Amino acid sequence: MNKRQAPRVGVLLLCLSYLESHARETCATPVLISPAEVDITEAKPRFEWTSVANAKRYRFWLESRLPEGRVLSTHDIQIFATSWIPPTALAETRALLKVKLTAMCDEGDNNDATPIAPPFVRFRIDTSVGCVIPAAPIVRLVGQQADVSWPAVAGADYYELSTFFGDEAKFDRKNETRNAKFLLESLSPGVWTIAVRPHCSSGYGVYRFKVLNISSALMR
Repeated sequence: MNKRQAPRVGVLLLCLSYLESHARETCATPVLISPAEVDITEAKPRFEWTSVANAKRYRFWLESRLPEGRVLSTHDIQIFATSWIPPTALAETRALLKVKLTAMCDEGDNNDATPIAPPFVRFRIDTSVGCVIPAAPIVRLVGQQADVSWPAVAGADYYELSTFFGDEAKFDRKNETRNAKFLLESLSPGVWTIAVRPHCSSGYGVYRFKVLNISSALMR
């Protein structure tokens, strides 16, 4: 390289450096526009955000955990679209969500290409809102059978009925029915706990319980 070319190369490198840094500066943080509220009633909510100029793709990170702390699921994806719907439910009934969204203006796949690290956005899921059995189940014993019924819930596509046996409430069985009643068979003497909850389009509602103390005399 001769002396005349050296200044030109230096200027060219400076220009390229400026253009690269300028491109990174213009890769702004996308804004989440949906869900619009912190409290969500759907187990598979739609996430949508504003588009960013010069963005090649978006990185969407989400963690769902129970209010007690156990992690339910984690998603870390890179997509070209400005919206995303979870492939599976983020909660059965209740969960806390933590979301981080960034625009990526580089072509590389390295995580360092993410130009801005915004704070987390948090949401709460509670699918039981609007999907609640208004009263405890009613039970009628007939020999070793229990005829269980409960008030129907508008919008429920089915009900889940679980039974637990003994003072320690050991799990016994789980059934699903589309009707607001169910016949439990082959019950033995002892303490039974019956738990019923509806399932709506938003997810599961809360349980309603009924505790029975069945004596051997009632089984005759």
